[in-house]
Amino acid sequence: MKITRVLRSDCPSGIDCDRIFDTSGPDLAIQGRIVSDPAELAALGLAVPPPGEAIVLIARGLAPELVASHEAG
Repeated sequence: MKITRVLRSDCPSGIDCDRIFDTSGPDLAIQGRIVSDPAELAALGLAVPPPGEAIVLIARGLAPELVASHEAG
């Protein structure tokens, strides 16, 4: 699987920013800030993810259609 294009990005530098990538496979790739502190995860109402997985925060502005659909529902 390879990255085929950047779908959304929130910074002009393109170095250390939240991004959503399309891939040549069935998945999207997300670049964001990893939440690994158990206290922060608990504050979010989440458990520590299993090995090989991570909770990643991205800017809301990268997925406005998801935010809008949540607010409407």
